[in-house]
Order: sequence, then structure tokens, then C-alpha cells
Amino acid sequence: MSDSRYHRVGLDVDDEGSVNDKKALARKALLRDALIAVGGVIVGAVLFLVLFRLRPPIDRDVVCGEYVSAYDSPLLKDVGIKFQKKRFDVASHNQSVYQHLGGPESGVDEAWEELGFDYARVTLPSSIGKSAGLEGHARIPGSEDYIAFIEVLHQLHCLNMVRQGLYFNIDYYKSQGKPPFHASDEFLQYHLSHCIETIRQQLMCAADFNMFGYVQVKHQTGQKKLFPDYATQHVCRNFEAIKQWAVEHQDGRLEDMETLARELEPRKGDIVLDEIP
Repeated sequence: MSDSRYHRVGLDVDDEGSVNDKKALARKALLRDALIAVGGVIVGAVLFLVLFRLRPPIDRDVVCGEYVSAYDSPLLKDVGIKFQKKRFDVASHNQSVYQHLGGPESGVDEAWEELGFDYARVTLPSSIGKSAGLEGHARIPGSEDYIAFIEVLHQLHCLNMVRQGLYFNIDYYKSQGKPPFHASDEFLQYHLSHCIETIRQQLMCAADFNMFGYVQVKHQTGQKKLFPDYATQHVCRNFEAIKQWAVEHQDGRLEDMETLARELEPRKGDIVLDEIP
């Protein structure tokens, strides 16, 4: 029986050693898995940093230009719209040429015309025109090219029209007998109302949510007054580049729009209205 007891003790020791070996193996496996996981995280982080450094930089001008454009305007690619900081100069005592009274010696009309709203219209190839939202609009007779104009130039035309229609300017422009002031008062009222509404909608669409403050001004009476400080900084698009694009893309076939309109024949899918919208 003593042999049997010693034999059983021997089995118990072997079992305990086997359990310890299994625990050691489990710890090694756990440590190995942890090292693999940590190594994977490190490698992944290094790869991410490398790829992040190698990626092309984000052009914020491109992103912003595309975001605020309702359509794929060709100017986004052709011009490369830039957003630039500019401080407005609208001091009441420092009038620009655009504020001068109408007259042959003031230079005001030349300054306004230089802004580009009297440029000839442009044409856009079919694929570009459709991307720009022109599908269904008029095209050059015998061509797939769309007839188009840049929104900002029309808006400047409207602002100039309102300027010319001011009570202290309108008599001068009527005396010149040039369009649109050669027309009837009824038509002028319609045209001016259209322009005012165009400007209103554009201002509200591009609502400027920046702030301006007030400065203290010494009055000649010795009292101080508060006056708004409009000389604030804004983020503006590169207008001169937009205007240059319009210059380069003028289409001589579109200088006489009235003759062109008579030559147009509606095509399938064209928008044809019964009255002026």
C-alpha cells in the first residue's frame, strides 16, 4: 500500500507542473498578442502620418469656391477663384470716383463702364454650359454653344442703373438719350424696380454677418458723437481676375442681341416663355 501512496503523490506533482506550464504558455501568448496589437497600432499610426504628410495640401480657395457655387461655373477652373482679405474704404469724406455726379467731366461713367457690365456676352460649349446650369437656355444658331453672362456683371449693371436713376442724376442721363434712358418712364420704372430687386436678393443671399463698431467723433460744438466705422475688413473674391475672364471670352457674335434673337429657332427642350420673366 505504501507503494500505491507514493505513486499517487507523484501524479499530483506532475499535474501541478502541467498546470503551471499551461499558465506560463497562456501568459506568453497573451503577451505576444498584446505586443502584436501594440505594434499594429504603432505601424498604423506611422503609416497614417506618412500618408498625411504626402497627401496634396487642401486648397481652401477651391473648396470654398465650390461650396458657395450653385453650379459648376467654368470660372472655378479657368480663373481659380481666390478669397482675399480687403478693408472697405467708405469714409463719408473720401468719395471714390464711383460716387461722382453724372456729367461729361466727372469721369464717373468711364469708371463704371470699366467694371465690365457692358462687355459682350460669352458662349460656353454644350458640356460646360449644362454643368453651369444652362440646359434649356438659348444657344448660338447653328451651334451647340450656350449664350451666357456672368452674374456679378449683371448685378453691377443694375447698381449702375440705380445710380443713374437717382433724382440728382436722372435728368442728365435722360438728356443723353442713350439706352435705357431713351425709353418711356413706365419702362424705366420697370427696369429700375427689377434692378433694385436683383440687388436686394443678392445682398440677402450673401448676407454679411460680420460686425462693425462705432467710433467717437469730436463735434465742432465740443460735444462727442458716435459714428459707425464702416472701414472693416472683408473676405472678397478676386474680382479683377473674373473681369479679365469676361474680357477674354467675349463673343463678337453676341454684340447685337436683338438681331440674334430674331434668328433663333427654338430647339427641342428649349425654354420658351410667353412674357419677360
